[in-house]
Amino acid sequence: MMGEVMFPVIAKLKWQDQMAFDLDLSATDFRVGFAIGWAINRHRGSAFISQDKLAVKIGVNVRTIQRSVDNLERRGHLRVHRRDGRGSLGGSLPAVLDRADRESRPRGTEFELWLADQVGCEHSTIIDQVSPQQLFALQRRHASGQDLSEELSELGTKIAAVRHSKESR
Repeated sequence: MMGEVMFPVIAKLKWQDQMAFDLDLSATDFRVGFAIGWAINRHRGSAFISQDKLAVKIGVNVRTIQRSVDNLERRGHLRVHRRDGRGSLGGSLPAVLDRADRESRPRGTEFELWLADQVGCEHSTIIDQVSPQQLFALQRRHASGQDLSEELSELGTKIAAVRHSKESR
């Protein structure tokens, strides 16, 4: 007998964190993504909500919803399956965060990718090992021109230790 498939709350929070810390998303894009997240069915891991309903809930026009969804999809934050193949105006917009989306990370922000390159690890390692708060603090210090060499060295050491402990098991 197969158990119930659930979309864990922690996965939803991580997804929301990734949208929140993606500096290339507008505030409206984030609000649209957050509203789609509000509609996610925890059993299916998908959200079936119309563009019209999103527009009313957020207080914007349908075209704004379409642009934001396109941007969220382009940035890798969600996968959209349109029933009519066009995503017609006012038609159904089922945004699906399916199993593949939950297992593979969305494309990272430029800073996350830069940080992974500086530390010498994969982007997914940065997502797993650096808290959103720590990432935000590092990004602010980097943007203000502060030297991050000490923090990058410590982060590299931490990541190497975690990698070594996983390999030892």
